[in-house]
Amino acid sequence: MENSKKDIIAGAVKSLISEVPILRNIINTWDSYKAGQFKRQVEKAIIYLEENVKDIKKLFSSEWLQTEDGKTFCYKVIDCILDAQIEDKQQLFVNALVNGIRNEELEDIQKLKFVDILRNLSYASLVVLAKMHDIYKDDVRIKGRTITGRPFPLIDRNDLAKKLGSDTLPPYLIISSIYEMESQGLFSNIGEWKERSDGTLEPGGGFRDELNYTEFTYSFVEFITLRKEDKDRS
Repeated sequence: MENSKKDIIAGAVKSLISEVPILRNIINTWDSYKAGQFKRQVEKAIIYLEENVKDIKKLFSSEWLQTEDGKTFCYKVIDCILDAQIEDKQQLFVNALVNGIRNEELEDIQKLKFVDILRNLSYASLVVLAKMHDIYKDDVRIKGRTITGRPFPLIDRNDLAKKLGSDTLPPYLIISSIYEMESQGLFSNIGEWKERSDGTLEPGGGFRDELNYTEFTYSFVEFITLRKEDKDRS
């Protein structure tokens, strides 16, 4: 019964389109536009890859891409790369694709989480985050780094609005972007997590209200960034 209803509706739609020239023209034009848009997205992505990866064939011959997790990651990122609605972030998704294939230490579930965060954040917030990274990256408590005599990188929205505010980045936009990043879990009131002798983790420093620029934030920014020294890698 349900299928027959759908068939009736589909038939009525086709009939209406064929009888109303303006609807037929709009749909034909739209199909042509979408095909051209897709072609443009593919070409842009390939050009960017060629400019930033020494050996594309070798990159995509990674054994990890033959696994289910690797395929899931690859399909997920390529879907984002070809989505014209988020074209302003296309290069960042290509960076994520390259780094996701190369980085064997990062857990697969975290790679997928980073792709979700990148998709959900506005381009404006990513611009603000890049500037914050320049301010905080040296003070982030990351594995293998020892920092003494310097406080945790606490985030003060109003202070950042003063420091980063400009004609292109108005203070209210900066504050709004920070709230947006908070909603994606990029900041935390826990400064770092330390491993106990029994292998469990405990907070190594934390605050009641203040938020920190954390190792998670640091890893996300690095994941969507291609450094100059990375361009010569296969």
